[in-house]
Amino acid sequence: MSASHDTAPPSAPKKLTISHVISEAWALVTGVKMPIFILSLIMSGGSLLLTFTITSFAYFWEGTLSLVLSLIVACFELSLFWYVLAVSAMVGVRQSVGLSVNLLLIFSQCLKVKDKLFYLFLLWLPLILLYVAITNLALPHGFIGVLLHLVTFLIFLFLTLPMLVFALPLIVTKQIDTLSAVKSAFDKMGQYWLEVIVCYLIIVILTFISMIPFGIGLIWTIPMGFNVMGILFRDVYGLKRLAKPENAQ
Repeated sequence: MSASHDTAPPSAPKKLTISHVISEAWALVTGVKMPIFILSLIMSGGSLLLTFTITSFAYFWEGTLSLVLSLIVACFELSLFWYVLAVSAMVGVRQSVGLSVNLLLIFSQCLKVKDKLFYLFLLWLPLILLYVAITNLALPHGFIGVLLHLVTFLIFLFLTLPMLVFALPLIVTKQIDTLSAVKSAFDKMGQYWLEVIVCYLIIVILTFISMIPFGIGLIWTIPMGFNVMGILFRDVYGLKRLAKPENAQ
């Protein structure tokens, strides 16, 4: 389903106000808690199953064969994570424009462009691996190391958030090719980089705080994060919000 069928006609992009993005994301949490919870269960169940499979490989096979099989399963786990992430992002987009959050419909939309989403995954994955390698192997300890970790994290956000916040929903809603979506995403990121990064830093901080009381607060902060993604996409690309949102419980 293209964007013309999925949302109201676009209007001129408006100026992003960080406080409004965060407050609206919080106000829209109720309608996405259950869908995000279901997607979290799918992701957790899939990860446990694949982890068990990797452990079994390590137990029954040794050497190169075990390593190869483990890498294959790890790639499947990352792919599962990516497609669940894509569906979760579209949950936030639909909620932000006032459309019903129908997981089956969103799954169907993502499957139609699964190849394009996979190409985006191939662009995103090296950045993740590079970030992990740099932060675990190349950065020193101490105060300088903390500063370098922060700088690396901010650079990582600037390079990856355009793919998640803009390119991914563009591919699903407009069904355009991956490179065009990425180009448009980085163009928009160049215009709104401060607002986007600050919004996600706030979400990261809120997520860490919500983990303190036995992780109960994650029930609200994780859906809120995907709402932020949807609101940013909506406002940057000038999509109109329906007068009355159709929240899914």
